[in-house]
Amino acid sequence: MRTTILLQRLCVSCLIIIGAAIFTSCGREDSASVDQDTIWTYYELFYNANEDKTYARTTFRFSNGVGTLLELSDGAEVSFNGDPLTFRPLLAFYEKEYAGLTTNGTFEYTDLDENTFTNSTTEMNSVAFPEDVTAIPQDASFELFWLGEPIQEGEAVVIFAEGVQENDGQLFTQDDVGATSVILDKDKLESMSSGANNFYMERYHTNNNTDATTSGGSLVLKYRSENAEITLE
Repeated sequence: MRTTILLQRLCVSCLIIIGAAIFTSCGREDSASVDQDTIWTYYELFYNANEDKTYARTTFRFSNGVGTLLELSDGAEVSFNGDPLTFRPLLAFYEKEYAGLTTNGTFEYTDLDENTFTNSTTEMNSVAFPEDVTAIPQDASFELFWLGEPIQEGEAVVIFAEGVQENDGQLFTQDDVGATSVILDKDKLESMSSGANNFYMERYHTNNNTDATTSGGSLVLKYRSENAEITLE
């Protein structure tokens, strides 16, 4: 349960860093209740290497990225690579799961005014922990080089260290174009408890120049590496 909560915290923190606020609201409305040109769209293609699954997701909001969540009314629809996405009431987004890695694809959304918006992704870049990093000293900063391509325009790599104790976790980020590593800061490492810690890493690519209404939207690629257990000593 604690790991699940921390992973949810990781996802929310990362999305704040890259400027996309999603999945956090107390209620929702039908899309028929708003002007169709005020619907903001968030598209996400997410691969989780721990599960070996890809998720195609779409969230609709009123006006902007923190507006009221919307459920599509009859007559509106959204798909990925031609497959209809299913509404998930708990978090109010649309989703389809795929076995294995799907590196790219096309989202298509048709609103109640019969306007169709088409957004194709670029290729998703992977990221992974190096197998030889199993222990890190806590009395100095550590430069962790990931396995994968250097950061490209619009990308960020985020590492979350879970921590042994409650409220012991730390977040490390890198978004410099061309970077191939993340600095794990000394002060953050020292604030954590020694011993085996779970580390999570995600790579994002964000495109805010989407085919959308005048309210705009975002298209995000997200790759989560296999988790790593690293000892702080």
